[in-house]
Amino acid sequence: MEFRGSELIRAGREAVFGYITDAENFSRGIPDIQRVTVLGPDRFEVVAKLGISMIRASFDITFQVLERLAPSYVKLRGHGLGAGSAVDLEISIDLTQDGPNTALEWKADANVSGTLASLGQRVLGSVAERLVREVFGNLHASLEPREPA
Repeated sequence: MEFRGSELIRAGREAVFGYITDAENFSRGIPDIQRVTVLGPDRFEVVAKLGISMIRASFDITFQVLERLAPSYVKLRGHGLGAGSAVDLEISIDLTQDGPNTALEWKADANVSGTLASLGQRVLGSVAERLVREVFGNLHASLEPREPA
């Protein structure tokens, strides 16, 4: 399954790049995150609850940074196991300065096998897309200045 999207973030490109290439920061955007363990400068593991509807399970997902071209591009690969299923992800992120803002273009390829895959590509695809969009959507709350009340 392939998903694409874009975000316009009200922050400078260097700040956005620094945030998304920091394992602790990047992981905060993953829904239902339970734990983050930094394994090295380009590797980290997350434990997150993933699932569809009432079928939810903990997944251990290890991410590896494959490419890093500061401050404009990063590519990650993730592999996770849980509940008789496997999840493989490849995420690429392009950043361009757009005035004072950063245009973030992302692409994610996801492959699910095992028990969760038996639920059907259409259902699985919509849930996976929602999760990926949520990860990138959370960047706004983390990086943008808060509006005065």
